[in-house]
Amino acid sequence: MCGWRRRTTRRFRQHIGHQALKQPLSDVGTQPHVGSRFVQTCFQMVLEEELRAQGCGEDETVALASPRFLGIDEFARRKGHVHDTILCDLEHASVLEVSEGRTQEAVCMDSKNGLKLGSKKEGMILRHRKQRLFLRAKEELTEEEEQERSQIGRRLPLLEHAWQMKESLRDWYATAMQETAIEQLEEWIDQVKASACDPLKKAL
Repeated sequence: MCGWRRRTTRRFRQHIGHQALKQPLSDVGTQPHVGSRFVQTCFQMVLEEELRAQGCGEDETVALASPRFLGIDEFARRKGHVHDTILCDLEHASVLEVSEGRTQEAVCMDSKNGLKLGSKKEGMILRHRKQRLFLRAKEELTEEEEQERSQIGRRLPLLEHAWQMKESLRDWYATAMQETAIEQLEEWIDQVKASACDPLKKAL
């Protein structure tokens, strides 16, 4: 139940590890009154179990999957100093790789099996130049840009839904009358609450 030389049950460690997947490690240990090192150990245990279940591992020689939409972003391991790059399969909401550094050369060298950024023959890379298609207003997009945005939206329905909600809010702001503005805004808020788009819910 606990494991060799363990003072907690496996079920409890899995619970802590799954919480750490969704929250900062420093916040997870507050309620059960456990230390950050214990939380980090549980977090690593759960990640290793999920990798094994997916047939993956820590072997850096294994080839990466080729997603249709590759998300690339950077994050700071230490505030304002050390940055790494994360590669994600946006269509299936899964992490493919965390590469040391944030330059294109560093990421290409560190990625498994030589994944080349900006030169993949299959799929699309959703980078800053693609994000603008969802940040700009619909009337500002050319016909070609709208077709490209729609193509991405069909593959990423949650992103498409967030864009549609953003556009509907703009329409409300531009056309709402004093008599109906409150009612229409409340309807929009109810739609956001009923959606699966957590960032929009937080914006409320």
